[in-house]
Amino acid sequence: MTIPDNKSLKYTKNPCGWYKGMDKLETDKSKMYLISIERQDKNKLLLRLKTKNIECLASVEAIDAIGTQDLDLIENELKNNFIGHSYKEILNYDFGPKAGRL
Repeated sequence: MTIPDNKSLKYTKNPCGWYKGMDKLETDKSKMYLISIERQDKNKLLLRLKTKNIECLASVEAIDAIGTQDLDLIENELKNNFIGHSYKEILNYDFGPKAGRL
């Protein structure tokens, strides 16, 4: 199951918007690369992303107990395999049958 398909999670849809000094809105998720992950609390992951010009934050948040368990799986997978990968790749990745157990 992907992050957008998981009914137990909500996520940042466009993490890199307008920033002071920028003349355009960055919306291409394939140009936003993961540089670090931080578990803010049991229900929230912060993803630090970098584009050509800026750094920005995205979050993945649990909305129920299943989502909290899914964040554990997602956090481990991202830390081990996704540093340097695009936000688009992260959102499209299938975290498997263990994610989104309803």
